[in-house]
Amino acid sequence: MESKLTSRRRRLKIHKIISSYMFSKFAEDSPEFIKNVVVETKVLNSMGLVEHFSSFSRIKNTTDVSEQCKADVAVFEKSLLTFFETLVECRVNDGCTDEQKKILDENMYAVKQIDAFGKLPAGILEMTLISSGSYTECRDLIAPYNVQYCYADAVFDNQTNTAIGMNMGVKIAVCMPRSCSEEVGHLPSIDGIQADRSYDIPKVINSLDIEGIPLNFVHSNCVPTSVKPTTAFWIFMSFMAVFVVWAIVATIVDFVLSVYYPKKSRESTAMRILLSYSVYTNGAAILETGPDKPGTLKSLASIRFISMTWVVAGHTLGQNAFSDSVLPVLSLWNPFLSTTITNAFFSVDTFFLLSGILVSYIFFKSKPSARFVKNPFTWVMFYVHRYLRLTPPIMIFIGFYTVILPFTNGPWTASVEGIVGSLEDSIEACQKYWWRNLLYINNLFGNSPECYPVAWYLAVDTQLYVVAPVFLITLALWPILGVALLVLCGAASVAYVYAITFRDDLPATVVGAFAFQKTSDFFSEYYEKPWTRCTPYLIGLGVGYLLTMGRKPKLHWSVISSSWAIAAAVALASLYGPHRYIKGDDNWSEFIRSTYNNFSRIGWALAVSWYIYRVIPVVVLSYIFAFIWSCLFEVPVVKLEKMLIESISPAKKEVKPNHNINNNPHERIYAYDKQQKEPYQIRF
Repeated sequence: MESKLTSRRRRLKIHKIISSYMFSKFAEDSPEFIKNVVVETKVLNSMGLVEHFSSFSRIKNTTDVSEQCKADVAVFEKSLLTFFETLVECRVNDGCTDEQKKILDENMYAVKQIDAFGKLPAGILEMTLISSGSYTECRDLIAPYNVQYCYADAVFDNQTNTAIGMNMGVKIAVCMPRSCSEEVGHLPSIDGIQADRSYDIPKVINSLDIEGIPLNFVHSNCVPTSVKPTTAFWIFMSFMAVFVVWAIVATIVDFVLSVYYPKKSRESTAMRILLSYSVYTNGAAILETGPDKPGTLKSLASIRFISMTWVVAGHTLGQNAFSDSVLPVLSLWNPFLSTTITNAFFSVDTFFLLSGILVSYIFFKSKPSARFVKNPFTWVMFYVHRYLRLTPPIMIFIGFYTVILPFTNGPWTASVEGIVGSLEDSIEACQKYWWRNLLYINNLFGNSPECYPVAWYLAVDTQLYVVAPVFLITLALWPILGVALLVLCGAASVAYVYAITFRDDLPATVVGAFAFQKTSDFFSEYYEKPWTRCTPYLIGLGVGYLLTMGRKPKLHWSVISSSWAIAAAVALASLYGPHRYIKGDDNWSEFIRSTYNNFSRIGWALAVSWYIYRVIPVVVLSYIFAFIWSCLFEVPVVKLEKMLIESISPAKKEVKPNHNINNNPHERIYAYDKQQKEPYQIRF
């Protein structure tokens, strides 16, 4: 314990001496400041910390460090020791000579370099595992050698895992010679940290053998000093420039034709191709607020909006998981309502449900004949339409993702590398495996690197779309057999989830105290596979078919009320049921976990399906938003408007329906407002 305190005092003293000297630079070498610096230096020297920096020389005997790195570190060590020795001499002479000031200035870069290192962070009891330094100080440093800002990854010598299964890796920022940060090879996994890129930095730091700090540095992640555009970058950007110019030209032509030549024909093939990229027309179509087309499922829009917002909120708050301190993050799931975010994965099941409903509803809404259903061309176009509509946007985005991602690499991405993966790995995965995304099979390769990992949803949705015709044809020709097939496939999926949960000991959810050790298996075996996520989609196919069967049966009010209560209870139980499990208070058995993974998603899909079937979300949301809008905006504005009109109008007169009102615009407004019999809230 005493050695640890001694080591900490040493580190504190070095910060004091550096800050004192730098402050003295702004005080024009005031003797008082120099005296303070020298006093601190004398204490520092008496503690033996100056000798501590001489341990850099141990790296000379290390055979697996590049010679250039050894040479640059030797220069760094010499400059640092020269700086401190000169300060001691200043103390002896009761001030610094011009020559000593020159020496201090020449070696100041070494002090700035070590000042850019990560320091002993605050919040140690909160398990602060990332110690950031000064990226800008390191970047702007002028030294005899080039430097680079990196994060050195370390593990504890005697303990690498906590009770909750998280690897206790520590990341400390360092500003080291660039020759020590060049990639030199590959190393195997060490204590759970994959050292896939080996640098000299960990070996240099380990050579210090700092007393009282039981850390073993195994890897480093560096911030690139510069990123040069590649050939692929210029090809892709040129490709995108063509579309941008196309859109600009099409918009101008469309606007000119609409305003000055409205009668000019646009039916030629060339003109239609050109105007297909017109922002003027496409923007108007996107922002169209006119009446919906007949047969539109209005309730889906509100559910889609809520689910999309839920996904964004979950991922945004999930970024807190990459905070410097661990314990505050782990306490986020303690409040009961926090499960709304920590268990937000039901938003994805909602999208699977909506996808199944739309595929089935659009197909059966046209009341296809048996001949149409049996025609092979129907299903060829079924697939071609989907592929051509979906593939160009996602592949263009992946191209953008691949060539632009290197330019986003900075201190934050270096600090979280190894937690969320590295940018280099993401770019390499897209360069190697982009064809998997093109074929929508990127989710079928287990723990293999994925190009743009979140695209797993599109892969699963497309794979379910591929098998959807089996159910559509069966429902169209033999409805009872089609329903039986949906139930049978759903039961097979349930059985499979039970099997893999017992086999791989999968958690009940990806977030929680018991989920960290199995996160990779949970995603690769369960979360990203179509045969485990298909139950909401199958339910959606059935609901879409049901919605096209004509008028809904009239149900007794008690049945409707009971159904609403059951649907709400099932949805809330599915969402908030695992709250204590996520907190770590209850550890569920394999049977309970597999049952939850199965029937929570089935129950959620059925509950949302009931809402859609009754077309209630759009009605409820309309009333809610109308009430809020009226209370917060419309009614107050109307009252303020009346007050304004009364203040600028003559004394209040009896409103007459003749020319007296018409001659005063303010009176006309006031009279019109007085004559309205319908309340503003209802009118809205």
